[in-house]
Amino acid sequence: MINIFVHSGNRHTLKRLARAGSSFSNVRAITYRDVFRNLAFPSGTMIFTDFDLLNAREMEVAAAIAEAARKSDPAVKILNHPAHVLERYDLLRMMHLKGLSPISICRVNDYEQPQDFPVFIRAEDGANGPETGILDDLNAYRAAVSELRENGKPAKGRIAVKFHAQPNRDGYFRKFGVLRIGDRIIPQHVQYSKSWVVKSNKQLRDDERTAEELVYIRENPHRDLVEQAFDVGNLQFGRADFAVDDDQFALFEINSNPTFPRFHLGSPERAERRALLREKIVEAFAAIDHREGYRQMVRFTPPMPYRDYVSVSEWGVMHKLGLYLRLWRRTKPVQRTQSSDP
Repeated sequence: MINIFVHSGNRHTLKRLARAGSSFSNVRAITYRDVFRNLAFPSGTMIFTDFDLLNAREMEVAAAIAEAARKSDPAVKILNHPAHVLERYDLLRMMHLKGLSPISICRVNDYEQPQDFPVFIRAEDGANGPETGILDDLNAYRAAVSELRENGKPAKGRIAVKFHAQPNRDGYFRKFGVLRIGDRIIPQHVQYSKSWVVKSNKQLRDDERTAEELVYIRENPHRDLVEQAFDVGNLQFGRADFAVDDDQFALFEINSNPTFPRFHLGSPERAERRALLREKIVEAFAAIDHREGYRQMVRFTPPMPYRDYVSVSEWGVMHKLGLYLRLWRRTKPVQRTQSSDP
């Protein structure tokens, strides 16, 4: 079995796998909260996600879960070990320092300012996208920061990102999304937009772009570049979102808990794409499936000093409620129905 650890508020990303039937019956979502409530998790391949939704203490506890799994079974596969992964800021910064992506980045604060323009400002975590337009120079950047603060948005948790994208000759910006599942690199989609903020837009699809996307998925031309980006981030699972302008690979992010493609009930013209992706993703999950002792439960105890934190957090409260419920069930007297027979 394959266990994908997700935040309790972000389980919707795996719904398409659940709806796809028996093809993905070996994949199950487990919330971090449930692990703390039960102090146990099922054995199997371990995939960790949603790091941007975990605080520093929760990340350390998640890493302890991975180590508990390894101690229980040294042969277990662990993807995205929480102690090793790089999140958005560190990943983009490392990619730029290595010369692998032109996108520079800095945190929004009073002592660090962008050196390379244009930029835009966004939250460091989450998936809400840009909070400003494209800022062409330092004066525009300072004005945008002041405006954010005036609107009650603090600098903490926000980053300035170098804008690097340009439309193709047809006037469309393109954003590529490529999955990694273990050692498999699988193109998921090409998204198009007349705007520099590229989101899925079904109205922009036509026969030409649908055919272009299918060729892209079949040929997988950026495989080596994508794998290299995942390796820099110590990530073995997720989706890389990026652009390629003038043959230059520009990484936007790697989403550790991506929304999977629609496998049925989609547009008829993309049916061939859906069938191809389903085949590739099923094979990728099968390749990482660890079935040894998968029915066993692994006991887990949060490490100190985080045990005290867990006891007062939401997860700890849920754990206590679970303990009280089990205790109540054990002590509840059995109700016997009197027989009407003499």
